[in-house]
Amino acid sequence: LQEPPVDRELLASVTQNAAHLRAAAMDSGTYWHQYPGAPSEATSEPYAVHFMGEALRQQLLANHAAAMEEADAEDAAALPAQVDKYHSLVPLEDPSAPKSRRIFGYTTGVYKATHLGSGSQFCLRCVEGFRLTSTRATAAVDAWKELYHPNLVCVREMFTTKEFGVPTLVFSYDYHPGAVTLTQRHFANGYDTPEFALESDLWSYLIQLASCLRVVHGAGLAARVLSPAKVIVSGRNRVRFNCAAVADVVNFDQEVEGTSPAQQKQQVVQCQQEDFAALGSLLLVIACRSFGALQSINESLAQAEMHYSSDFVETLRSLLRPGGPPKTVADLMPRIGARFFSEIELNHTYHSALETELGKELENGRLFRLVSKLGFINERPEFEYDVSWSETGDRYLLKLFRDYVFHQVDGDGRPVVDLAHVVSCLNKLDCGSPERICLVSRDEQSVLVVSYADLKNCIANTFNELAFSDTAAAANFARWCS
Repeated sequence: LQEPPVDRELLASVTQNAAHLRAAAMDSGTYWHQYPGAPSEATSEPYAVHFMGEALRQQLLANHAAAMEEADAEDAAALPAQVDKYHSLVPLEDPSAPKSRRIFGYTTGVYKATHLGSGSQFCLRCVEGFRLTSTRATAAVDAWKELYHPNLVCVREMFTTKEFGVPTLVFSYDYHPGAVTLTQRHFANGYDTPEFALESDLWSYLIQLASCLRVVHGAGLAARVLSPAKVIVSGRNRVRFNCAAVADVVNFDQEVEGTSPAQQKQQVVQCQQEDFAALGSLLLVIACRSFGALQSINESLAQAEMHYSSDFVETLRSLLRPGGPPKTVADLMPRIGARFFSEIELNHTYHSALETELGKELENGRLFRLVSKLGFINERPEFEYDVSWSETGDRYLLKLFRDYVFHQVDGDGRPVVDLAHVVSCLNKLDCGSPERICLVSRDEQSVLVVSYADLKNCIANTFNELAFSDTAAAANFARWCS
């Protein structure tokens, strides 16, 4: 409702300067001056100031939709209802597509699943038809479980099951909703693509995967299956090596069983060198837009020189060159050069942007809790006939404050929908600002002048009374229902 005219003393109190507000807020231990969204800023661009950016919001909504996706009836009927501690399996690959044996030598399936205990979602990679003959193979999984790297899909556990109709080895990984493989990103139809990848993206892939290999090799392990189909990408070019530990377990009998520790160590060193060649092959395939690029590496490198810098092509050549001294990640650093700093700067910029967006949602969560308390207090139906509840004291002030914030009208009687006004009022209420406002009843017979600090105390007292008076509330509710 429109407020009646007020005297000059009240007007001066309501419009007191920002310095006084800051001093009062800091003296009381609150920091209203630091809350985002001054009225002038919020009025010009309310949504940009107070809410998450549209691009990030759409990305997070898409990730949430992917996390909440359920299998259709046909797929669900073909899958077990529960596998060990996991249920609600959803295929992450096209169930109608033929399953490949090319990488691991066994048919594999990938599923999203929900953990029974925590309710969290995980990615299950199932190696069908594999029989685990030695419990010693779990040592490799334990070693991978100790690793964490931002460019590695972390391994959580490994177990065996017969729920798929055949002996199956299952690896549980962290689930990253919305992620796609490099094959899906750069080869939309699974084969050659007409579009060249950006060189900046390829350098980013190289830096991130090399960083991951540095940690993996430092732990005495090897990636073994570094290919476009086994590297996922999400967000702002964030790539992660997938399928860790699978090759270690599947090939355990051939590589470890019956060999000496020295031979095992030599085998790991050889696999680490193969990781660098696999990294070069991955980048070359994407750069040449064709999986056939590996059939003639020299011709493919010559083709890449036509579209990419000589530094990038020479880096690929060094990765793919056989023989020579053992390669290490440190050998790549001179070739990466200043591009490493560019990658760091981009990541820090993105990190700062995310912190800014998170800050907006932090404040929105705070205001949501405040609005929720007002909703719990105002006009409760079980207290409808209790005149001591809704029309006296603190509850009456909060009822009028609700109208002041949400139910104002302009001079022509039209509703005022002003987000800046709502945010400003709730911010001042949350910190207990000494600023006073004029509250008018709906019949315009009562005019009350109160401060936000008074209203904050009203909310605290009334909400506590409501939350901790179960017996009285139950009695009132029973009377209201009868």
